[in-house]
Amino acid sequence: MDELVKALRAGEQADMDGTLVKVSRQACEEAADAIEALQAQLAEARDKALEDVAKEADERVKAWLEAEPPYDGSLEEIIERIAGLPAAIRDMKEG
Repeated sequence: MDELVKALRAGEQADMDGTLVKVSRQACEEAADAIEALQAQLAEARDKALEDVAKEADERVKAWLEAEPPYDGSLEEIIERIAGLPAAIRDMKEG
């Protein structure tokens, strides 16, 4: 998408066959602005979703620790024992 935005802002772009395409600069700028706005909204939604998943995981861990006696295993073993913990949380520690 970044390459598309760069091409739109450059004001000239050739088709795949090399044909030069003329488009108004205003149309290109508006399209580039719209793409960047959508990218920002997507990033914000992704961050919110990750925050929600982390909050849910935190609540599940707290509930599990309050219900179970202390566990002496590793963090990985504790995470694996928490029923219903989204796989995304387990993947977050790796990524």
